[in-house]
Amino acid sequence: MRARALRPGTAALLACAACASAPPGPTAPGAGPGERVRALDGMPVIPVPAGPFVSGDERPDLDEPEPHRETTGAYWIDKYEVTNGQFARFLDAQRGDVSPFLDPTVPGLVREGGRWAAAPGRERHPVAAATWHGAVAYARWIGGRLPTDIEWEKAARGTDGRSYPWGEETPDGTFCNFLQAGLDDTSPVGSFPKGASPYGAMDMAGNVYERVLTARGPGSIRSGGFVCPMAWQMRASDRCGYALDRSHPSVGFRCVMDAPPRE
Repeated sequence: MRARALRPGTAALLACAACASAPPGPTAPGAGPGERVRALDGMPVIPVPAGPFVSGDERPDLDEPEPHRETTGAYWIDKYEVTNGQFARFLDAQRGDVSPFLDPTVPGLVREGGRWAAAPGRERHPVAAATWHGAVAYARWIGGRLPTDIEWEKAARGTDGRSYPWGEETPDGTFCNFLQAGLDDTSPVGSFPKGASPYGAMDMAGNVYERVLTARGPGSIRSGGFVCPMAWQMRASDRCGYALDRSHPSVGFRCVMDAPPRE
């Protein structure tokens, strides 16, 4: 476990955030408190309560904000990354040209008999062929949107300033899908229940990077991917950027909703 020397004032931020924290969610598969299923695509969604949390990281060698207080409203976040199977159903529901939504160089989706489908054996793998435009269109299709940078981080780490979704224990191949897991590929969503976030969201470290909105505009990604070799790349505060009109085998997304889906 990595020892952390907190900067002055971080303890006060932790105490403040703890006042508004919700009861921890599950760290194993299964429905969590308040979880619902979105009828359109079958995605389980998890409530994240309004209130403050600790964002950032105290390491001086990282190009990230120091620990500070951020506040969000209440929202619902997808329990898993959107999969190839779900994205194929979205594509089939569209009328018109879907080429802006896809990067044809990234595998995972196939066209069969005039319909879209997941490539064999990849139905439950996160969709990596979706461009930024495809991710935004999918989120609108299900009645949601992409998470903001801050919403994503809160759902990944909870309110207590932890480094990783599961706490402070250094990542290895049992917590998440990164290079140390030895898979050299995406894994079916939810394959690493030991790495669940405090709210019960899965794969918020590793598997694929996830597209988010920021105050500076689109193009940011979070969470690290299966290609990442370093444990510190799995931290909930880690961030970088990626192109809008193309994708990569290690880039995907999940959605948020401002209101729960209709039952």
